Amino acid sequence: CASRNDMLEACNSKNLDALQKEFPL
Repeated sequence: CASRNDMLEACNSKNLDALQKEFPL
């Protein structure tokens, strides 16, 4: 997850799938 607070909130949300697509780890 990114260090940004906005990203942290998204990581905690069920948007992990979307985040992984935009920011694959």
